[in-house]
Amino acid sequence: MIDLQVVLAFPNAGERDRARDILLRAGHAAVIFAAPEALAGVSIAALRFPAPEEGAILHLLGRERVIVGGTGRAGSGRPGETSRDATPLPTDLPLLAHVQLTTILPCIADYRKIRVRATLSDDIRAVMPYLNALLASGTYNASGETFTFTNGVVMTTLYARRVEMAKADDVLDALQRLARLREWVNQTWAERASIAPSTERRVRPHALQIYPYLPAAHHNCRKCGQWTCLALAVKVIHEMEGRTIGDCLPLCQDPACEEQREVVYGLLRAAGYRVPAS
Repeated sequence: MIDLQVVLAFPNAGERDRARDILLRAGHAAVIFAAPEALAGVSIAALRFPAPEEGAILHLLGRERVIVGGTGRAGSGRPGETSRDATPLPTDLPLLAHVQLTTILPCIADYRKIRVRATLSDDIRAVMPYLNALLASGTYNASGETFTFTNGVVMTTLYARRVEMAKADDVLDALQRLARLREWVNQTWAERASIAPSTERRVRPHALQIYPYLPAAHHNCRKCGQWTCLALAVKVIHEMEGRTIGDCLPLCQDPACEEQREVVYGLLRAAGYRVPAS
């Protein structure tokens, strides 16, 4: 039998410790859950306990008026397992010192995944134009002061002092992604003198904008590995499973599709997507 563990987040360590005292007095085996030491600059005030106790624990804490930030699966991967090697930062102070995961919510689009919110120790609005210059597929909203990007199926939105992330696998996965995000923000800020900032707002095209231009003569040919042309279009737009428009071989290789190819490539290139060399 799999020992599924659940993590319950709190807004701060004081509320977590109050909850732990209540649970221990009631006979629940709740232990403190912390971010792995390998994930520098990231924290979470949380408790971990067996999944079957979740209902009873939430009921008890609600009765005691404890402020909680939601639950999610703990995750079983080793800390740092999916992290890239850290690049040493210059000796000046980083822009973003600390990230704290405060809220765990169910993912509306996929019940197997979670959404999280995290607070930032520092205002990161100044770095957003530089991130926008580096990540062509990101969406920068200068008036709303937000920057949104996707990594696989995970969508992340940066605000001045908080982060919202959707479709993380579990709590450990979310913490690892937040640690990499902090590193990327600080590295970009440290190298800003060599980056031309961009306030351009790229609008993500809709799958139905490119779908009509996929070759009708090869409709649903499945050479791309997808069941339908529309399925490929959706995955290209949302950058799912590493799919690119280059997977549509008829569009990219058939001389008769040159006009359609130019339209699709132009649309995607303007939005920052990778397209095959012309």
